Amino acid sequence: MQYESILIERDADVATLFLHRPERRNAINPVMIAELTEFLRNELPQSGIRALVLRGSGGFFCAGADLNYMRDSSGFSAEQNHADALALYDMFDALDAAPCLSIACVEGGAFGGGVGMLCCCDVAIAEYGCRFSLSELRLGLSPATISPFVTARLGQSHARLLMLTAIPFDAERALELGLLHHLCSAEDMPHMLDQYVSAALQCSPAALSSTKHLLRENEQHTNPSVRERTAALIAMLRTSEEGQEGLSAFLEKRQPAWIPPEN
Repeated sequence: MQYESILIERDADVATLFLHRPERRNAINPVMIAELTEFLRNELPQSGIRALVLRGSGGFFCAGADLNYMRDSSGFSAEQNHADALALYDMFDALDAAPCLSIACVEGGAFGGGVGMLCCCDVAIAEYGCRFSLSELRLGLSPATISPFVTARLGQSHARLLMLTAIPFDAERALELGLLHHLCSAEDMPHMLDQYVSAALQCSPAALSSTKHLLRENEQHTNPSVRERTAALIAMLRTSEEGQEGLSAFLEKRQPAWIPPEN
C-alpha cells in the first residue's frame, strides 16, 4: 500500500518505518494518524515482520502534533473533535500493541506526541544532543492521549515532573529518567540498532508477541475507560479559550495571555 506521510522499508523480517513529513519535522496530522494506524493494525500483524524500527525523516524524530491542525480543530463539531481525539489515542495504542519488537531510533529530538511514540516502543535509542519536551501545558493543551503510555514508561513521579512543568530536557536527562534505554553517537547508531534487531530475531515470534500482550494487559491504559477519558480531555482543551490562545501565541511567536508581564 502507498502512503503519504510514512515510508516503510523492509529487509527480510525487519521493517523500518519513517515518519515522513520532514518539512514539518514529522509533526503528526490526520493523514499520519490514519496511515500509521492502518499499517500497525492491519498490515503489520499479517506481515511476518519480527522487528520494527521507528525513525523520522530529515534528521528529526517527531515534533509532536501539527499545531496548525490542532488550531483548526476549533472549527470541528463536538462529535468530530471527540472522534479525532479517539483516533489519535488509537494510533498510540496501535504502536504500543505492535506484535513484534519495536525500536525507536531518535535523531534531533522528540516533542509532545513524539515523546509519546517513544514510550509506545519497546526500546528507545537516541543520539547525543537530542532534545525532548512535553510542552502541551504551555500551549493551553494537555498530553492527555499520550499520558497513559508516558506514565507506564516513566512512572507517576517522573511523568508528573515532565508533564506538569513542561520543562525541556536533554538526552542525558531522558536516559536518567528512563525515557531512553541507550545514548550513542550517530556513527554508533547502526551498531546499536543491529544489536536489538539481532536479539529480536533470536526470540520466538509467538512467545515475544504473547509476552508483550501479557505485559500490556498488566497496564491500566488497556482499560477502555482510559481511552474515553483522555480523548474527552484533549477534545475539550483544543476548543477552549486558553487552548486557542496558546496555539495562536505559539504560531504568532508571542507569549500567551496567562504569562505574567515582566516588571
